[in-house]
Amino acid sequence: MSARDLFAVPRSGLPLHPQFEALASSSAHAKARSLMNALYARMGDPDGNFPADFQRDGFHSRLFELACFAYLESSGFTCRR
Repeated sequence: MSARDLFAVPRSGLPLHPQFEALASSSAHAKARSLMNALYARMGDPDGNFPADFQRDGFHSRLFELACFAYLESSGFTCRR
């Protein structure tokens, strides 16, 4: 599965989460965006909704999912979805 850039926003006209917009546009967070994209590429997206949820109403839930994946991966666990 090829992961896409979590910060590439499609032209849908739907409102973006304000904290997503702040993270996506901040030059100070460039390395964080890179890390999040790398985690997402390893984690995968079985339901295909991760980027859309992350950019909109599910921002906090999906951010927490990335953090949990990073913690489990760094602790030596393998996540099979």
